[in-house]
Amino acid sequence: MTDPGWGVDIAIEAAHIKAGIWDTDGDAYFQLAVGEKYCKVDVGSNGLGPGASVEVFEINGLACHVHESNATTTEKNSYAVQITTVETHTEDCVSTNPGNPGNNCPKPIML
Repeated sequence: MTDPGWGVDIAIEAAHIKAGIWDTDGDAYFQLAVGEKYCKVDVGSNGLGPGASVEVFEINGLACHVHESNATTTEKNSYAVQITTVETHTEDCVSTNPGNPGNNCPKPIML
């Protein structure tokens, strides 16, 4: 299989973020913030599965937890997740590269 190099498209719609994953190793990023506190999220496919994944790769005062959702999706190969947040510095972390043993953020959620 060749990589067409398309990546991921992100659309922000009210309280929802929609990601269209176009190839086996594309990624897109977004940040959730409350004041100066934030978390950064990666959505895409790591190319190893391949398959859709969501990963919180940095937390600074806003702990973000990704959960698979029971929401129904109408499109084939679509997944719904929910991200809950808690304002706290107890879960602060940063992941520098996928698979790096020094990463201290939660592991990606594979869908």
